[in-house]
Amino acid sequence: MISAIYTSENVVRAVSRSAVDTLILIGDRKGASTEVDQSIEKVRDKFAGIEISVIRESPYDMEQIASRVADVIDKFEDADISVNLTPGRKTQSFAQMFAAYSRPSKVDELFYQREEGGRTQVPSLSIDMNENELQALRGVVDGESTTQELHSALDVSQPMVYSYVNSLRDSGYMEGDNQNLNATGAGRLISLLLQTD
Repeated sequence: MISAIYTSENVVRAVSRSAVDTLILIGDRKGASTEVDQSIEKVRDKFAGIEISVIRESPYDMEQIASRVADVIDKFEDADISVNLTPGRKTQSFAQMFAAYSRPSKVDELFYQREEGGRTQVPSLSIDMNENELQALRGVVDGESTTQELHSALDVSQPMVYSYVNSLRDSGYMEGDNQNLNATGAGRLISLLLQTD
């Protein structure tokens, strides 16, 4: 299970209602929040038989959290991976969700743990982007800021570059005109998370 943590209660509730072998907690940087540090120790004490590791990042660095969570998901082959979106800051939950969306075939469950018991299942989505659109997006993230530069880098026809750029703009991953393209925050995050086959 992957879960952000602020106080221990929501994590304890979710873990207690699941068969968990490994728990990955996402917390503030060590020492940044006494409450988070104490909560992590409470969870470690309560579940001494479970392998627990902690990702420590600023709760507002969604790109870094999402990247690290995606890396964790990639390490577990054939594991039942669940992602608890309940505890922690909203930005941490969003980052976990983005990481899970970038690995839809590897995540079995995204959920919100209700206080009264039970879980609200969060639908799994996949990001629909073809390989060439992803390469165009990565090109813009890496500094290619015109359709002409993308045309040269991608080695595809100019009309196809326009098609990719328009699709990426429509999806909210890219902005600007054809002479001044920029990746949006969502575009930078997606280019970081999506894998190529």
